[in-house]
This record gives sequence, C-alpha cells and structure tokens, in this order.
Amino acid sequence: MRNRLQQDMALALKATLRSVVYEQLAVLDSFDRAFTTLPKEFEHFSWVDGVGMIQNQLYGILYRAGVTPIEAQGKKFNPIEHEAVAYDETSTYPEDTVTAELQRGYKLHDQVLRPALVKIARAPQAVAAGDTATEQTNTPSNG
Repeated sequence: MRNRLQQDMALALKATLRSVVYEQLAVLDSFDRAFTTLPKEFEHFSWVDGVGMIQNQLYGILYRAGVTPIEAQGKKFNPIEHEAVAYDETSTYPEDTVTAELQRGYKLHDQVLRPALVKIARAPQAVAAGDTATEQTNTPSNG
C-alpha cells in the first residue's frame, strides 16, 4: 500500500511540474518576441539589460528543473520534436530540412514538452500553366 501511494505521489508531482513548466514557456516566448522586435535605438538602455537578466534568470530556473530547448534550425525535420507549419520551396537546403524556427520547442527531461513550430524545405516544383493541383500540395491543410 505504501509503495503504491509513493508511486501515485511521484506521478502527481511529475504531472504538476510538467504543467507549471509548460505554462512558463509562454513567458519565455514573450521575452523572445520582445527582444526580436526591440528597436535598435533602445538596445543601449539599462532597463533592457535588466529585462534580459530576468529572461536569463527564468531560463536558468527552468534549465535546473530539466527544461532544454529543442534544436531546430538547419536540422532534418523530426516529427517528434518539430511541427511543420509552413513549407519553403528552395534548393538552398536539402528537402525536409528546417529552414526557420517560428516558435522554439522544449524538452523536459528528454521528453518533448512542446514541439518546435518550424518551416521546412521542399524541392522547388515546376508548375505547369493551369496546373493548380501541384500548388495545393505545398500548403498544409487546415482540417
């Protein structure tokens, strides 16, 4: 009975940690968006450095809890770690290579907590005049 209770408690704690950590990923996303859109003329302000330190502090806490970012840019598409939300017709990258990371993904103790939202390379296709079926295969469906 005691072992069963300990197992149940461990599972409940693990589920709670996963839930709390997942909610904090939205905060990290907000920091990333804020720094991505920060105008150049604001970069020298000390409050920007302070906000950056808060971001690093949050990332450090999550890292110590077992959270790590998923590598995406330039990697081969992995459906377990990546979610393709767009395609990029290009010959610059090999097919099924991640060309852009639209939202960072994270793992918690080597398990995917949230997949990275990515854009992947597709070989350019010659579109014949009036042939729209080929064009439609390059766009992810909504349903």
